[in-house]
Amino acid sequence: MSKIKIFFTIFSLLFLISFWIYAVEIKNPLQYSTLDDLIKALIGFLKTLALALVPVVIIIGGYYIMTAGGNPDKVKTGKNIIIYALIALVIILLAKDLVDVIKGIIGVK
Repeated sequence: MSKIKIFFTIFSLLFLISFWIYAVEIKNPLQYSTLDDLIKALIGFLKTLALALVPVVIIIGGYYIMTAGGNPDKVKTGKNIIIYALIALVIILLAKDLVDVIKGIIGVK
């Protein structure tokens, strides 16, 4: 059998199978019906996670500063850890507002 005949046979079978698969109804596995609801739920989850992790990260930054022993590199590392943790917290807390601003810019209602 030539390669062209094999190709068309396989293509025809896949074409027929796609009609059978199309007849199957796939239910939404998520409890959210719109993308907006899903994004809001994801932001809520990330906010909860951030509120739990940011204090731990700040403590780690403080530990770096306390154990620096006069080493300015470790002090700088500890300060950077604390600053970046606070910046991340602000971004997470403003996430819903950022989504609304972006939606307003692109014109989504």
